[in-house]
Amino acid sequence: MIDMSVRVDRFNDTQERTYNCRVANNQVVTPSMVASVISSAVLYRGELPPDHTIEYKGSIDIEGYEPIVFENVSASMDISELAVETMASLRLLLGNPYEEADVTSMEFDIRVSEESIVSQIWSVDMSDSRVKAGETVDITVVVERDRGGKKRYEVPLEIPKDLKPGRYDLLVSGSRGYEQFLMKTVPYKFVVQDMDDLVKTLQETLRVDRDGLYFVLSLPPGGVTVNKAELPDLPGTKALVLQSAKRAASVRPYPHWIEKAVKTGTVVVNQTMLRITVEE
Repeated sequence: MIDMSVRVDRFNDTQERTYNCRVANNQVVTPSMVASVISSAVLYRGELPPDHTIEYKGSIDIEGYEPIVFENVSASMDISELAVETMASLRLLLGNPYEEADVTSMEFDIRVSEESIVSQIWSVDMSDSRVKAGETVDITVVVERDRGGKKRYEVPLEIPKDLKPGRYDLLVSGSRGYEQFLMKTVPYKFVVQDMDDLVKTLQETLRVDRDGLYFVLSLPPGGVTVNKAELPDLPGTKALVLQSAKRAASVRPYPHWIEKAVKTGTVVVNQTMLRITVEE
């Protein structure tokens, strides 16, 4: 059995409620049972209104490893995002092919409010789309909240001094677009090879804040990655040796990008792509 605790603070409840229970430790049924307990605790005081926000913290303790701790926010999605994160993590842990994962306890703190913090990018402007290496581009983003007002964010982005002339893509996005960028650009980060690797990967993937606004400038690749090892500054001649077809290890060009993020207090659900031209 696994000890489990769920604390819920709801907008229509006069008190914070704590639910303590024990769930069976079973590879097949535990993930869905845990999701059911969370759902029952959150919905004890009734179904959620269409507009709502859930702030949550979760912790999954594993014997012999650092706990998997995650904290995030969900807007107008019921408990689906919290349930999916928890179920997916437990399925990967309990069904991993490396060793038996001894999950000892789980804790969840959940706060439900009667408003939605969903927002969209309303406009994006740059101080100049044509710059020289070493200069700074000022990006101004206006985010509009559903049934709310607009808020303006200004982010300076310094162009690397050694960046070659050319045209470069700048992604301005909420968390979903940022996660898709990572999955496409660095897929090797999501490949695990042992239990320790699995725990670290879960910890990393659960740390993307949904209430963040992300700015990503893609740069030319340089260096290589060997499996999950990153060698971003490897000289070209040595990179060619590592990329030999005779090597069993997975070798690919190392992607480079500049990244910035700001907290908006809202869940931005869309994205836009800009183009910056670096001149001689």
